[in-house]
Amino acid sequence: MNTSESQEEHELVREQFLRLDQEVAFNFFRDPQNLDRITPPWMGFKIAGPVPSEIKRDTRIEYRLKLFGIPLSWRTHITHWDPPYAFVDSQEQGPYKSWEHLHTLEPIGDGVLMRDRVRYRVPFQPLSRPIHTIFIRPTLERIFNYRYSAVSQMFDL
Repeated sequence: MNTSESQEEHELVREQFLRLDQEVAFNFFRDPQNLDRITPPWMGFKIAGPVPSEIKRDTRIEYRLKLFGIPLSWRTHITHWDPPYAFVDSQEQGPYKSWEHLHTLEPIGDGVLMRDRVRYRVPFQPLSRPIHTIFIRPTLERIFNYRYSAVSQMFDL
């Protein structure tokens, strides 16, 4: 953690074992059409503009969504690409001071361990710490819990 609260970095990690072939799992997460399927409906998530046929290095995707009932625009950029093991989407424009989401798929036995690691910084200095504790962290946990459940149901896990 940095010493300045405005620069405080937070991390959220979620892991899920998927009894899937690594290529199948990676291809599911690289398809932008699936983002809506694993995002909670209360977020009103929509891809804005043309939908890329697949995610790959340097892909940029613009979204419209709602957080705390506030409509937002969000643009991510795929900054790291290592199929079928990992990719990173970083926020170029959006509600966070910074956001980097590492998606990894690690082969284990008859499936893969899917891991989401999000590192982010919150705006709203000097209130960033209480806003993070009261609103942002619980909301992110709710979003990723939904994602975990949605993926489990889709693949009948």
